[in-house]
Amino acid sequence: MLERFNITQRIGAGLGVLLAILLALSAFTYASMTTIGAALEDYRYAQRQTTGLVDFFEDVAEMRLAAFKYRATAGEDAAAEVEDNAAELVEFGDAAPDLFAGRPEMTSNIAQLAADAVAYRAAFTEARQAGIEKRAAAAASVAAGESAQIALGRVRDEAERIGRADAAAAAGRVQEALMLSRFELERWLQTDEAAVLEEA
Repeated sequence: MLERFNITQRIGAGLGVLLAILLALSAFTYASMTTIGAALEDYRYAQRQTTGLVDFFEDVAEMRLAAFKYRATAGEDAAAEVEDNAAELVEFGDAAPDLFAGRPEMTSNIAQLAADAVAYRAAFTEARQAGIEKRAAAAASVAAGESAQIALGRVRDEAERIGRADAAAAAGRVQEALMLSRFELERWLQTDEAAVLEEA
């Protein structure tokens, strides 16, 4: 069949075939790269979601640990860590609609978790303030107890000095009751049990 074509036609046909193969290869490469690009974009999107969720759960765990640490130590660094982690959870909740576009159920759940983080932070702040007030009241009651203990000791000593055994005994009984009350108060500060506070 090629014998009917002259050399120019043969070269032209060969170039035409090569050009057709090149065009087909280019089209295949373009289609493959577009598919790979879309798959890579899907991967990047999934990776951003995964990273966001990992950060979210890490913040939840860190916040809980910091809250336990604050409960044990009442340290300002632990309180600040709780506040920071709660703020990060709220920021994640604000970013969720962009991060999980097209997934309204996930976005709704994360928004609810962010709202819970806001409520938790408010409750923590309130409990922290109550703890500060409790410690201040406890310090004042300890100081008052020590002062009363000293005053009762003086009353008892003076009653003994002037020969009033009944007054000295009464002062001793009050002093004993005060010591027991101070002991129960210290116990309550460590346990927060209402029955112990009643005993104090």
